[in-house]
Amino acid sequence: MNSMTVKHCLSATIRIVVIALLAVTVAVGLNAQQQNAEAQAPANNGRQYKPSLPIPFSSRWSNADGSKQLAFKIGGVLNQPVGGTHAYYTTGGGLQVGAGHNFNKKLGVMLNFNAAWFGIPGSILNQRLETACWPFVAASSCNVSLNGSRGDIWSFSIDPVYNLVRGENSSVYATGGVGFYHKGTGFQFHSHSSSPGAFNGPDIVTWDTYISNAVGFNAGFGYTHGWFYTEARYVYTANSRRPQSGFPENSAPTTYIPITLGVRY
Repeated sequence: MNSMTVKHCLSATIRIVVIALLAVTVAVGLNAQQQNAEAQAPANNGRQYKPSLPIPFSSRWSNADGSKQLAFKIGGVLNQPVGGTHAYYTTGGGLQVGAGHNFNKKLGVMLNFNAAWFGIPGSILNQRLETACWPFVAASSCNVSLNGSRGDIWSFSIDPVYNLVRGENSSVYATGGVGFYHKGTGFQFHSHSSSPGAFNGPDIVTWDTYISNAVGFNAGFGYTHGWFYTEARYVYTANSRRPQSGFPENSAPTTYIPITLGVRY
């Protein structure tokens, strides 16, 4: 065997030995890591523990970012009429109930039902009282009250919700939308007199009722903390004026601010 052949054989042998040593080193290292993992893993009913890949936080009722898909809220409302509405409605109460869907932590949409109740100023009630009593007796001796009179607005609206600032347990959001608004004003009087010609008996009588339906818009801001929320909106209803109506104010455009405090999910 010449010297060149010997050199090639030695070179090949050295390469094989180096590759074998590297393979053995890698195998030993992997075996040691597996033994350490098995030694640290807790028992699982006598079966060997096998680590698994993390599962993304998503399910049928949650989004990929961990936010809940379903949303629900209910709250009490303080309704404050503003603008021209303040001339014929006074501050009242109300109720808000809503349900919707969250697309992610930032954006959602709600279907809200709102019921708003308003009082009627005494000046308007006195005018109505004079009109109701005039065919029979003077208003001063009619002894009829209109304590049951009030204004009502109930609505259904679709309102997108966008979280401006979101913390671990609280958020500040903007909301607004469009909906259907049903506005009604009813005058009721109580008779307390048995004078000749006056209304007799204790019955409550609905003397007059006015109805107006319209498209309405709302916009506002809210704050949530845990299960609780509060929000304030500006509401505008585009009622069509009917001057010939017995109470034209009911068909006038309406503006008011509902302030809500309630619980949410």
